[in-house]
Amino acid sequence: MSSTKNSSSIQEMVGALAHEVKNPLSIVRANIDLLESKDKERTYYRNYKVIYKGLDKINSMMTNFLELLKNSTNMVDHIHIDSILNDIIADYSTAHEGIDFVQEIDEGLSIKGDIKRLEMVFNNILKNSVEAIYCKNEETGNNRIEIKAKKLDESVLIEVTDTGIGISDEVLDKLNKGYYSTKETGNGIGIYLCKKILMEHQGSFSIKKIDKGSKVSINIKKGQ
Repeated sequence: MSSTKNSSSIQEMVGALAHEVKNPLSIVRANIDLLESKDKERTYYRNYKVIYKGLDKINSMMTNFLELLKNSTNMVDHIHIDSILNDIIADYSTAHEGIDFVQEIDEGLSIKGDIKRLEMVFNNILKNSVEAIYCKNEETGNNRIEIKAKKLDESVLIEVTDTGIGISDEVLDKLNKGYYSTKETGNGIGIYLCKKILMEHQGSFSIKKIDKGSKVSINIKKGQ
């Protein structure tokens, strides 16, 4: 009982801290926006870009921390996985014209769950694949992300394969154990959050290296 109370207290403290950090961030960003608007000669353009990137990183990290503290309570949404994936892929294709997005998605893929949290999972995975491709040192011209989704007997299988920088056995082992990131500014929360959300949906998450790049597999129980 004591352990449970301590865990609850820690969660409350982390949640309060995240909120306290996010509030002044919005004020800082508003003031940076104002300063940038006055920089007519764009003298400090690069400086503003670095500041915005840092602010976005902190905001994203705090948002993920807050999401980690939540549990999916709205598990009654009737979710059309195929529609969600198609919409998200369309957005990424528009934003990243240098990457070839290839999709093989069956129609009528439906489950029950929390639509907003599952959208977070799919966005996180595609974001990681895009970043892995941009991390490649050489210009191979083979910038490709393949998304497949199909029905199984009792579940829906989603696979995302990219031709990014790849992943070593050592990093793969660390990713499977908890918080870890291969990015300089990463915190490892993204993948951990994906796993947590999928567990709430009676699903599973796995990542493995392939010949050129990496492959993520998600299995989610079908809705009734």
